Amino acid sequence: MQAQYRTQEGVHYDIESSGYMRVTEPEMDQNLRDAIRMVINELTSSSGEVSQWTLREITARYRNLYRIKDPFVLDYYINRYMSGLRSVYPLYINDAIERIMSNGYDRPVIVQYNGKYYETNITLKREDLDSIAIRVSQMMGKKISSGSPIAYGNLQNFRSIVTFGDDVTPFGSSLYLERRHVVADPEAMSSMKDPMVSAYLIMALENMRSIMIIGPDSPMKIAIIYHLIRMIGSEKKIAYIGENGRFDFPRNIVYMMPRERTVFSSEISRTDLINTALRQRPDFIVVNGLTARELPAAVQAITTGHPTLSSMDIDSIENFSSLFSDPSTGLSKDMISLFDVVIEIADNGEYVKAIYEYDRLEGQEVLYNVPFSADRKRKLVFSGYSGIFRRMSKVIGEDSFRQALENRMKELDGGA
Repeated sequence: MQAQYRTQEGVHYDIESSGYMRVTEPEMDQNLRDAIRMVINELTSSSGEVSQWTLREITARYRNLYRIKDPFVLDYYINRYMSGLRSVYPLYINDAIERIMSNGYDRPVIVQYNGKYYETNITLKREDLDSIAIRVSQMMGKKISSGSPIAYGNLQNFRSIVTFGDDVTPFGSSLYLERRHVVADPEAMSSMKDPMVSAYLIMALENMRSIMIIGPDSPMKIAIIYHLIRMIGSEKKIAYIGENGRFDFPRNIVYMMPRERTVFSSEISRTDLINTALRQRPDFIVVNGLTARELPAAVQAITTGHPTLSSMDIDSIENFSSLFSDPSTGLSKDMISLFDVVIEIADNGEYVKAIYEYDRLEGQEVLYNVPFSADRKRKLVFSGYSGIFRRMSKVIGEDSFRQALENRMKELDGGA
């Protein structure tokens, strides 16, 4: 029994049995092959970056010259070629496919769809799989070779692991791509919604403090970003930079998504988008997935009066602090004070390990207060001291602050 599963960008995905999916790309005749070759030759021979308008003009010219009837099929094959993903490309662009796995040369590529695994009609020869492994590593900003045969990290909406050659696996190079689907509110968020923790974070945001979230890539991280955005006053303007940024509640948010370079579009980095966001004059800039290379742009935003909520895939407060003495970032140690609060997610990505506040520098050592840390039950427990609480109590008086904190906690606890 054959059931057509999906069609996307002219690609057919057909489930032909309980464990087999056939992927059929748009039909390619000689005219289409010639048109693709001519477009690629013209693009690669041009000096400098080709504008999107010029790219459209080039493809339209060769589409007409070779009488390509389908207006999208030429664009598809050029983007396929430029992606470097070869016959994996149609799987990559289909957002309903959850996992893509190739476990060696001349073996069928396996995909996961709707929780079920399917063997596909796609097999990768040594040349193809080795080339894809190198390309995926490059897209993650990593290098892979026979001397360093494993690379892993994040690739746009994917978590990726690739190996190169025969040394790691007996069947040759391998590829694993797992599409990251966000869980908006994992159960572990209950600790972050504790009235004391929530009151603390709301007061920090009301005082325009910048917050950094560190830890492994996990649904917990984006859930915390959502949680913090909900705490910001609805009248505030927010610039959101990154993926997974569409919210189900009305907000004054400008969405900006980074983009890799393709044949039809130039690269747009988070640094570019932070600079663009500054011109929008937002009250807050949210950067999901900041890298060490982009950290200076976030620092610049804070110094120009734009508090940020950012997340980084970095595994400890010590390693985060070390970025401010790393020559590659060009940031001085004292600049770390711009990130008033650091939320650290545990190594397993399942709960918040601690909340830190910048305190002071002693020589080259960064000292933090730890107002909240997780107990054995993963509940965030107040240590009894917060620099943010202390500064507020000095401004409005200790008694007034204590009463304001109690009122806020009662409000957050449903008026109990």
